Amino acid sequence: MVKELFEYLNKKASSTLIFVFIVFWIICHSQGFATMFFTDQNLIYQKYGMLKNEYLNQYFFGNICDYDFWVRTLLPFFLTWFYIWIMPKLIINRAYKKQINDKIDREIIKEEAQQKLIKEQKETTKEEIAIKKEQVKLAEENKKLEDKTPEKVWKKEYEEFTKKENYGSVLSQLKNVIYGHQGYIRPDRITSENLMSCDTNGLININGNTSTCSITDKGKYFLKQFASENE
Repeated sequence: MVKELFEYLNKKASSTLIFVFIVFWIICHSQGFATMFFTDQNLIYQKYGMLKNEYLNQYFFGNICDYDFWVRTLLPFFLTWFYIWIMPKLIINRAYKKQINDKIDREIIKEEAQQKLIKEQKETTKEEIAIKKEQVKLAEENKKLEDKTPEKVWKKEYEEFTKKENYGSVLSQLKNVIYGHQGYIRPDRITSENLMSCDTNGLININGNTSTCSITDKGKYFLKQFASENE
């Protein structure tokens, strides 16, 4: 298998060498071939007094004493040697190396760009998570603030207040005093126990000098809830 491979490579190298030499040989003798195929024999004879084959042999292919003959003969060898052995080292190999290095540089740039994109995506994800956490925290704080609004607090206190057996009597007498008698306090209108319950729970403000009371916002809320339950 190895032997066959070396034979194949050697054959290819020989074929390339011969092909390159023939191309350069034809190029160096292009003037002779142009004369051979495209110049009329009569024109040659009129100018040089020679037949075409004599003219070609004398000036292009057969006169070993002619300096141009040796130039056209040896130059293909030199050009073939230069093209196959020297040019790859001077140009082709360097160009190929440059191409490979450029490809590696592009891969590095591409990798760096991908890493940068991944990093930016991670940072964006972190920022989004931080924003969502902040939004959740803010929502929880708002909920706590809402739970602490007077209406929320009064609702819970009203629910506790209604657990007392006499809450209905207290609120009924409070309603009668406030809206039936302009807040004037008398024992036949509200008992001392119910009056104390209204005062201690913040439903009224008592004015001792005039024996009157005024209802607070909390008291209004309690009466409103009580009225809605008894409609």
